[in-house]
Amino acid sequence: MKSFWDFYALIYDILKSFIPYQKLQRYVVDYLDLIPYLKIADCGCGTGNTISGILEKKKWKTEIVGFERSPAMLNRAKRKIKEGDNIKFIEGDFEDISIFEGKKYDRIVSVNSLYTVSDPSVVLKNWFNVLNDGGLVVIVNPFIPKLSPVFNEFFSELWTKKDIRNFIRFFLRLPIWWILILINKYIAKKAKDKKFHFLKPEKLISLAETCGFSVINKKIVYGKGSILISLQKDVGNIVRRAHTSSELNVCYRIRYNVYCEGIESLKSEDYPEKEERDVFDDYAAHFIWREDNTIVGCIRLIPDYGDGFLLENGKNFPVPSHIDKYRKKTLEFSRMAVLSSHRQKNIGYILAEAAAQWSFHGEYSERWIAMCQKRVWDGFSSNNWDVDMWGKYIFYHNTYSSPGSLIPPFLSPQFKKI
Repeated sequence: MKSFWDFYALIYDILKSFIPYQKLQRYVVDYLDLIPYLKIADCGCGTGNTISGILEKKKWKTEIVGFERSPAMLNRAKRKIKEGDNIKFIEGDFEDISIFEGKKYDRIVSVNSLYTVSDPSVVLKNWFNVLNDGGLVVIVNPFIPKLSPVFNEFFSELWTKKDIRNFIRFFLRLPIWWILILINKYIAKKAKDKKFHFLKPEKLISLAETCGFSVINKKIVYGKGSILISLQKDVGNIVRRAHTSSELNVCYRIRYNVYCEGIESLKSEDYPEKEERDVFDDYAAHFIWREDNTIVGCIRLIPDYGDGFLLENGKNFPVPSHIDKYRKKTLEFSRMAVLSSHRQKNIGYILAEAAAQWSFHGEYSERWIAMCQKRVWDGFSSNNWDVDMWGKYIFYHNTYSSPGSLIPPFLSPQFKKI
């Protein structure tokens, strides 16, 4: 079959001018729910069209790996998209879990590739195993082996928009479209012969749920002949990263509750939607504490994304030279917020340790910087964090706070990176 996909690669990108395909790709990127610090695996990346769509809307520190069995498809993807530190292509069969090399991902996307595998249930189980807790899988899979509804959608769009240019372009490329139609007729025949898996939506959902996934969103797309579905891996961990926009929104509401309504360090009228958020959230990693699957506490880590750290905002607290030297590897700890009903459980400091594990095993230094009230600094010290204060307490956002740095208790000196 590899030679078949290699041949398909020669004309595959004609679909980029196909309105139903364009809409499909936009839906896929929306379902991926892009947030900062995502590692994304595109399983069956083809000529790279989905990756191109992700790159148009990518968030801070997005890493993407495209897996593809067809060398011709992969070569076309590489011509479109330059490989680098954050983008990588791997030739091979994503049915084999060893291709992931033991690495974990936050998002897995598969657009019209799951139907080609020998056993979709095995692949779904593999994806569950390589996905980080809270992460998403986004799948597009056909279930009706007919092309006519897709072309009806295409021509209906052209007629509605009076798009004469695309009418002419389509007919000028008619020989290529006929080849594509014949290829898809062959695929449809394979599906009728049960060689390909055009799974009914309810069957795909059942397989996914059996593997442990929860269904987040679903939509019938592409001439009403394919299902687009987003699935979440949620094994019920109390502490983990926030992985979806809805989880982040809960964090913002908790922060509003604490900072605007509680200690009143921020003005509630500045947040009419009752969600406390700022520009730094676009570059932050958020961590959550859940009880009965309800988020009751959160913290965030933010880098210097080019405009300095939050505590430097307003030029109040310059970072000391021994930390400034490692600025690009340093994270600022901020917005520790726990609902008042749960503060007796030391949630904030346990969350901080989980976040420290994440940052330490990533590309960052073991030392954080922060701007905290005295009771928070005392809390870190009593929880065996190494605290280094470098400024005096001043009245700041309706609290007495001071800048400093901290190192988590699980790190002894021989393990320090810097």
